[in-house]
Formats: sequence, structure tokens, C-alpha cells
Amino acid sequence: MKTKLTAIILILITLFSNCKNKYPIYYLSDEIKEFAFYKEGSWWVYLNENTGERDCMYVDYIDEGYYPEMSDKEIIWKSEEIKIYVRQSFDDFDLYTLYLHKKHHRERPGNDLISYGGPDLFLFENSQLVYEFGSTNITFLEDTVINNKKYSNVYHVTYSDPGIIKNYYITKENWILWYKIYWIDNDSTVIKSLINSKIIK
Repeated sequence: MKTKLTAIILILITLFSNCKNKYPIYYLSDEIKEFAFYKEGSWWVYLNENTGERDCMYVDYIDEGYYPEMSDKEIIWKSEEIKIYVRQSFDDFDLYTLYLHKKHHRERPGNDLISYGGPDLFLFENSQLVYEFGSTNITFLEDTVINNKKYSNVYHVTYSDPGIIKNYYITKENWILWYKIYWIDNDSTVIKSLINSKIIK
């Protein structure tokens, strides 16, 4: 009898612990993974229009996990996040992070977010980039031409921040097609356009 009572108490303790630690987990949608989850083996080659040289980027490694949102030292929810680390030859092969996550929007944690290497933060909804944060603007183009090659379903993104202005084109199939970065302080500009790529998703 004593053994049965002990077993019941242990079961109740386990059930109570599990209930106490329950919290929702928000998963990234299949749509955002199809749009921007570039796997290892993906690479891009760009023409530096300033110098005529070629620059390359490739996926170095990927970090996947779940980020806990905390309040009073307790977990409110966890959200899936994917960090895609990209090496780029034009910055001495420094790492650039493509970040898929949900954690930055407390009021609406169920929405997917994409960060392109820092402050460029976009809301991803219904398979499209539809919302801008900060000084970012997005225009959807049915098609555009880069290096004599036609691309369809293109996002034209402009981003401004103290000291810098970014202007680039993105597609689901190829990521960044063309971009221009202007540094206001030293009045310098870099322009690069996609020559070739291999995408693995």
C-alpha cells in the first residue's frame, strides 16, 4: 500500500511539474523556409561594378534552435530560429548572417521575420515580404533585368540609416540580385550584381 501511495505521489509531482513548465512553441512556417532557408552548398558570384572584379559568397554553416522569451525568470514562449552564416570574399571572408526568426515582435510572436545581416528586418507573411521596420521600404516588381538576364517576382528594397543608404533587389530563387551601398560620410558607393549562383534549399 505504501509503495502504491509513493508511486501516486511521484506521478502527481511529475504531472504538476509538466503543467507548470508548459509554454507555447512558435515554429517557422514552411513558406519562409522555402523563401530564404539556403542550405550548405549554396553560393553566389557577384560582379563588382566599381572594380570589374568578381566577389563570391557561400553558406559556411547553419545554426538551428529555439529562442526562449523570458519574463520574471520564467519562459513565456519559445520560438524557432535559423541562423545562416555566409562567408563573403569582399570583406576578407567575414561572416554575414541571414536570420530567420519570430522573437522580435512581442505583440505578434506568431509572425515570421527575416534579418539580412543586421538592421534590415522584414515581416514575412502569406509567402511575401509585406511589412517594413524602421526606414526600410519594399516595392514588388513582376520582373526586372540584371546583367541581361530577366528575373520575375522581385522585391526592390531601400534602407536608410544615419551614414548609409542601401538599395537592392531580392528574389526567392536567387536571394540578392543587385545591390548598391552608399556611405554618406565619405561619399563612396559600392555596386554589385549577380553573375551566377547555385541555390540549395
